[in-house]
Amino acid sequence: MENIDVTKRMEYHNFKRDLHKRKEDLNKSFYYVNKLFGVDGDEYIKKYDKLSEEMEEVYVKWMKCKLKLNELDYKCERLKMDFIGKNNIDIKSRIENMKNRNDILTELYMNGFINSEMNDVLTEYFWNNRSGRMEYKFGDKV
Repeated sequence: MENIDVTKRMEYHNFKRDLHKRKEDLNKSFYYVNKLFGVDGDEYIKKYDKLSEEMEEVYVKWMKCKLKLNELDYKCERLKMDFIGKNNIDIKSRIENMKNRNDILTELYMNGFINSEMNDVLTEYFWNNRSGRMEYKFGDKV
């Protein structure tokens, strides 16, 4: 996997914004308790800062792992379509004369061997070239 800078992603900025919001809430809470009981909470704010730094580091690692996992998942999904291509399987010519070609196309699509675009193109081709198709021409007398 190439070196991805997840700090430029929106999810990372949202995460950082949430951490900052939590720190503001913590500051308000300690300010209230400090006024109420006369106990200083600055030490805990510093602890929170260290914890949030660690959380950021873990979040960056997690995002990189998540992106890598997505990349690998995509490669797994591509295996089936690559199989068709690498074996030079011409689906159109192979199933053109079969009676159940629409069912075959549906199965190939549902199982990931063809994508939606290829499915649409082949479905339209077989529809337009079906046997028993009646053609009407304007101007013909009946």
